[in-house]
Amino acid sequence: MNIRAALSCAIMVALCLAWLPTAQSTAAEPMRIWVDSSGRYSIEASLVRRDGQVVILRRKDGGESTMPIDRISKRDQDYLANYNDRRDALVSVPKATLTDTPDYQPLPRLDLPRSLTIASENSELQMGVVTETTASFDPPAPQTPDPSPDAPAFPLAEFSLDGVNTYDRCSQLVNVGTDRSPAIGMSITVGFVLSGSHSINRVVKFDLQSRTSSVIHQSEEALTLLDHHIRSKRSLVLVGHSPAGKGGRLAIATGWRADELEINYQRKLPTESQATQGIIGSQAHLRWARWIDEEHVIAIVDRSLMGWNLVSGDMTFRIDGIDPGSVPDLSGGRRQLAVPVAGGVLLVDSVEGKVLGRIASEPKIVPSVSFSSQSHALAVTSQRRMVVWDLASAAKAVQIDSKRSLGSGSATWIDSDLVMTSSGILYSLQRQSALWRYHLNGTRILSADGRLALFRKRPESALAIVDMPHDGAVEAMEWIDSHVSDSINSNWQLPGRSVWGSGSWSDRDVRIGTQSLRSLK
Repeated sequence: MNIRAALSCAIMVALCLAWLPTAQSTAAEPMRIWVDSSGRYSIEASLVRRDGQVVILRRKDGGESTMPIDRISKRDQDYLANYNDRRDALVSVPKATLTDTPDYQPLPRLDLPRSLTIASENSELQMGVVTETTASFDPPAPQTPDPSPDAPAFPLAEFSLDGVNTYDRCSQLVNVGTDRSPAIGMSITVGFVLSGSHSINRVVKFDLQSRTSSVIHQSEEALTLLDHHIRSKRSLVLVGHSPAGKGGRLAIATGWRADELEINYQRKLPTESQATQGIIGSQAHLRWARWIDEEHVIAIVDRSLMGWNLVSGDMTFRIDGIDPGSVPDLSGGRRQLAVPVAGGVLLVDSVEGKVLGRIASEPKIVPSVSFSSQSHALAVTSQRRMVVWDLASAAKAVQIDSKRSLGSGSATWIDSDLVMTSSGILYSLQRQSALWRYHLNGTRILSADGRLALFRKRPESALAIVDMPHDGAVEAMEWIDSHVSDSINSNWQLPGRSVWGSGSWSDRDVRIGTQSLRSLK
């Protein structure tokens, strides 16, 4: 049989065969041109896996083809050898089993030494010298889980909000209340002002006890709510930044209980950051910031991760070389910081800035990260793969591969078992099964003890606190438990999906029935 006929035959066979799931499929391999050894025939496809003496390829139309390894070009064979090396590096880590219902007690609150000096108002934060780099490291040692001592508990509620325009920038939802007075805060920064518009930058408080919302701060100057320290009742904000988020001053906001914010301890971002050196008129870009305790913050400015005492303005550490697409996550107790880098995640001591180790992920890809609700595990997500790393045992517990996109953002932990990807797919780690899909495009999400706070600007601006999973997904879980014992394949033909609207979930394409999940279409 000639090469052309063999290749055509292989393609036809691939179209007829069902896809078989593998625990270590590299679904995120890029599309590339594969050429046969004669150089006459080619196919554009991504590598799925090596199976004996053949390679399984996925074409752009989603179908699969098989090519004998001894009949592909030398360049493709080199690519395959490199793939094997990368795959071995990814899967050779220890395996772990996540605890079904972990109950880790919070560690003592972080309470670092207070500053004896106070920097002048509007003074500039110090840059200092580099204390660490982002070089390669071994995996981190087992870590003590660091759950939050202030885990929120939200009642079911719904709020409408007027005056939010399409171009307005809404911050993340932030827990700004207490157990006795639960509340959620959000800042709204005007993004584009039409002639004659009366839009203004503002901060909104959603009082979950009284079921009322109120604007507790308004200003001509831009303000973005970044974080809140519950015990000290201090919020971390960025004020005076440009519409693109550049420049401005880090500051402390207080007054949530009095429903009137007061802004103090304003500190300018450093002008000598990596991105601004030697560029006249350039502004530093604060990409992420969180509290460590009531005075100390950790932030990414341009490509530097830095710790500061916001009261004194002193820098405590600095790590350069952070990827521009990196969005970190902080453990509940604020001791451990997960920093995505190309091909992995750095685990960093948030107080000292010491790199504790590197968790390997897919090469060249900057993943998204999310600590579990108990901060005992870390979800490392790319568009086609999610790996759950058990921090307590320093081992990989779960790896999920999918032909469908898992989204480009961080996953949301509902509890120790249920994780929702940024594309809205709800996954059960214990069942090793996808359960449902929620359409949450353009939605701000805050997870709290089995419930989600959801804010959407369209079709109408509203915040709702809902149970998660909802009744339809619970029924799907029960049906899966009674009908199948293995996981759904990577096509993830889900039992159903839901769209939020008019105060409730609207279920669509519900497929629960007598057939097995593997036959769902």
